This record gives sequence, structure tokens and C-alpha cells, in this order.
Amino acid sequence: DDIGDGGEKYDIYGDEEGTSKILHHFNKYFGFDERCTVAAMGLHGIATMKPKNSGHGNGPHPATWVKDASYKMTNDYFKGFEYEWTYEERDNEDYPKFGEQSQWYNGAYDEKRLVLLNVDIAMKWNYEEYVDDKGRIYCKVSDEANHHGGEDPRNVPECPRAYQTYNTVRDYAENYGLFLNDLEYCMIQMYTTGYRNGYDNSYFNYYGDGRATY
Repeated sequence: DDIGDGGEKYDIYGDEEGTSKILHHFNKYFGFDERCTVAAMGLHGIATMKPKNSGHGNGPHPATWVKDASYKMTNDYFKGFEYEWTYEERDNEDYPKFGEQSQWYNGAYDEKRLVLLNVDIAMKWNYEEYVDDKGRIYCKVSDEANHHGGEDPRNVPECPRAYQTYNTVRDYAENYGLFLNDLEYCMIQMYTTGYRNGYDNSYFNYYGDGRATY
């Protein structure tokens, strides 16, 4: 509303949505291309998820996307994709309004375990063809297969690469300055375009190296 206190509720995407639908969402509402979408996901690196707010977290504890998360923007979010990530379903018995939630974790089950959401995983791996009728993902992004009932990891298919975004994740992990430059220009675009309902071609994508794409 006029004072920034809420507004229309948009259902962004469900847990089962994959790379292409996430990219479509950010293109439709912000005019983002694939690169800007990946850059915006990097903002998770300064965030914390709390079970009471979203149904996502580290057991009953809040969780972060990166180690030693702070309010300083780094490219640690992208470096973290090289970790081993295991899929899990949270029953959310303590937060029933959220229902069962999918997420991925790295590390032992303690208060410092890292967590990624499906929307994060989709920036590097496209699981769209590996979702069952309950919205559960049955492909792996590492050799950890405990989340598949303890079956032999060799029997669990690998999630394919997200060809539209995979290289950008790698580029940002290797080049901190590139990520910051792209993020700056993509955020300018977001602030000036706003959260709009519809695609009208009235925007540019600017990058830190001086390129502009229509």
C-alpha cells in the first residue's frame, strides 16, 4: 500500500518449480534475464531463514545460506555450490501452517548447518524432470543419497545442469568483482522497474563492463 505495509500477495513459485519457471517469474515481474536472476539470488548470502517465518531452517533453529553470514556482501553464496548438498523434507510439525517443505542441507545436524532452498539449487541444477506427484525431488546433486531412503547412491539419478544459469554461478564464484558489478546494475533495474505484472519490453539490462542488452 502507500506506506509500504503489504499489498497484493503473489505466489512466486512452489517448491516443485524448476529453473525455467523461476527464470520466467523474474523476467515477467522485474525484466530480469538469466544473469540478473542469478545475481539477485546472491542476496541470500546476507540473509537468515527462520522456521517460524517460512517453515525453512536448521531443525528448530534459524539457518543461513553461507558460513559466517554477515551484512557484508560476498560471493560466498556461489562458492557454496561446491559443497555436498543433501535433500530433505521438513514435516514442520511445530509450524503446521507451512506444511511440508523441501530444502537441502550441508554439514552435520547441529546449529551451524547450512541450508539451500530449491530456488537456490535450481540456479545450478535443473530438477524439473525429477519431481514426483507430491512435489518431492528425486535426483541428487552430490553422492549423498540418505534422503532417498538410504538406497545405493548409484541408483539415484543426478540432477542435470541448469544450462541457462550454470556458467553464471561458476563465474560469480570465481570473480567477486564481476558479481558485485552485475548485482549493482541489476538492483538499479529492479528499483526502477518495480514489481510489475506483465512484460512490456521497456527496460534494458546493464552490466558492469559497459554492455547493454535489450
